[in-house]
Amino acid sequence: MAFRSSLSTSLRVSIPLAVDLQPTKDAPTLWLSRISATRSREVDAVELGRIKQLYATIPTRDGSDVSYPRAGPSHGMSLQSGHHLALFPPLGPLSTLNPDGTDSTWSSPPPFARRMWAGGRFEFVLTNELRVGEDVTCDISIEKVDVKQKDTPASKVFVHQKREISNGRGVAVVERRTHVFMPPALGKHKPSSIVNLPPDKQKADFSLMFVPSRATLFRFSAITFNAHRIHLDPEFSRNVEGHADCLVHGPLTALLLLDILNLNLSPLQFVKSFEYRATHPLFVERPLSLNGAWEKDQTEARLWASDDEGRIGMTARAEVVPKIN
Repeated sequence: MAFRSSLSTSLRVSIPLAVDLQPTKDAPTLWLSRISATRSREVDAVELGRIKQLYATIPTRDGSDVSYPRAGPSHGMSLQSGHHLALFPPLGPLSTLNPDGTDSTWSSPPPFARRMWAGGRFEFVLTNELRVGEDVTCDISIEKVDVKQKDTPASKVFVHQKREISNGRGVAVVERRTHVFMPPALGKHKPSSIVNLPPDKQKADFSLMFVPSRATLFRFSAITFNAHRIHLDPEFSRNVEGHADCLVHGPLTALLLLDILNLNLSPLQFVKSFEYRATHPLFVERPLSLNGAWEKDQTEARLWASDDEGRIGMTARAEVVPKIN
């Protein structure tokens, strides 16, 4: 097993997608053909320092909740399920960032200038867990692009990305993530729907309540090298995007939901898959409740994140299997 302790880099070795498409009639077609043909391989390492930064940032690992005592990461330990989201940050030069601070590599052409993290799925290989200190690669491709409500003011472009993360022993994680791209906001943001759980689905077997601060969002943005202004700039979030304040990162919420499950597993259990969907914005400096409920004799878990008014910001479902000795 090859470990290294030096600072890591994330290197894209394929030719990146051109991002200077003009808002012409042919731009969407040209963009679609080019993005569908783009393949990327990135190189990184599961460095101990970065995982320590993650542990110091998230409430499931920083020791702030007595139900989840602090236990720091160490070299050679298995990387917790979901913590791979700290790997392979986008490293495009500042000059290539979109006006909202997002990475332009996979962005939709105008007028779809706004990006949101819509959902995703993780599949973990039971016999090949990532370990702190080892070198890893990530092969990225676009599986499909969907256009919803085409040729209307409410039209949206959904870009479905596949990411295969491998170490020296083969594939360890297969991730699918979906970004939605929308036209510029016209006034206050109005979610298309608000999800509320029925009363019989609100009982949690385990939960964690915390308030994501601006420092939380800054730290997670720094760890993931994410300059998206909706997480960092309240004036931009309000006046340009039409939100009430800065938004909690979609991947941060997903990571936390999976992590409260991680911390409620027995040593003989393993998360085989985790699928999640963002349903409503969650905002900085507002209480956030992370909840999980067991189903099917603890072979499945249903998870959800809600704000202080009971609105569900994310739902998720996980499959749990026995570990192999």
